[in-house]
Amino acid sequence: MPTLLRLDCDIDGNEETKIVAIDSELQFVGTVGLQYKHLRSANIRQLYVDTARRGQGIGVMLVQECRQIARNGGCETLGLVVDKANDKARKFYEKLGFAFAYQYDNGDDLMTIGLRA
Repeated sequence: MPTLLRLDCDIDGNEETKIVAIDSELQFVGTVGLQYKHLRSANIRQLYVDTARRGQGIGVMLVQECRQIARNGGCETLGLVVDKANDKARKFYEKLGFAFAYQYDNGDDLMTIGLRA
């Protein structure tokens, strides 16, 4: 499995964590951003896994890392926006426990998962 590298940054007051997955040859295999909306929630942003490495559990690993970071940071919910035409992504997130929460005017869906037991 890949190694995860974490970079925490604050750009213009927006706290964000970038997580990059690299393989044993130090090649990029995936990335995800985690943005903190406020103290109680965070959003996954721009999950990407290299097309040649999809289906190997890297996306799951990146999302699970986001969940852990958000939970450890005291967040109660983790959300993400799924493009209205991206059924594959929607099903991926549903398998990980995310559920529909809201539909935006453009048709994109907000999906969330609770982080507290």
